[in-house]
Amino acid sequence: METLDRRRMLQESFWGSLMPVSTYCGLLSISSPLPSHAYTPDPDPLKESLYLICRVQEATCLQERYINKKLPPIKKMKLTLRLVDRSYRLLDQINYISKFMDPTSVVEAVQAGNEAADSLQEAIDFVYTYKDNDGAAMTLEQKDILIASLTNTREKLFDFVAYLPDQGKLQEARKRVEEENRLNIDEYDPDLANDAGIYNPIELPWKNRK
Repeated sequence: METLDRRRMLQESFWGSLMPVSTYCGLLSISSPLPSHAYTPDPDPLKESLYLICRVQEATCLQERYINKKLPPIKKMKLTLRLVDRSYRLLDQINYISKFMDPTSVVEAVQAGNEAADSLQEAIDFVYTYKDNDGAAMTLEQKDILIASLTNTREKLFDFVAYLPDQGKLQEARKRVEEENRLNIDEYDPDLANDAGIYNPIELPWKNRK
């Protein structure tokens, strides 16, 4: 498998490869190149959009992990939120997926999706009010506000996709996320990282959800 140099991997993660946010964050602490699976969009556009929705939900959990650190890594939070915003294009996915909703419920579905997008934008705007190395300035109250926006993003997306009449493609999209994450863990070499524990994947938000 072809090995990409670190700079090229980071560039592609922003401008076209749609590298999962969790993988990108692991690369930030790796000093040597790692093998990387080329990003291949799903030939089914609906499953591709659902996959990107799943990645947004995953990213909100990752942001919450950062926020709960004693000193939230503001610079890393900005980078990953920019990746989510530019690469996953949440509103585009909501608009496309809504075409497959039942006409009798599409208004409610789109409202939930738009509320998710609004909450995500609120979180992005909030983080960008801080300087890159200003994590110590974030109070507990401010952390709670930011977590609330991220949680609302995630939960409203659950509400949105629940309106799909056929949940089969959603389940396939989630399985794709799980499989890609598993492959990334298998490829990860802690000997190449400054912190051997840096690649510690979050629990995906739909796992064990009642």
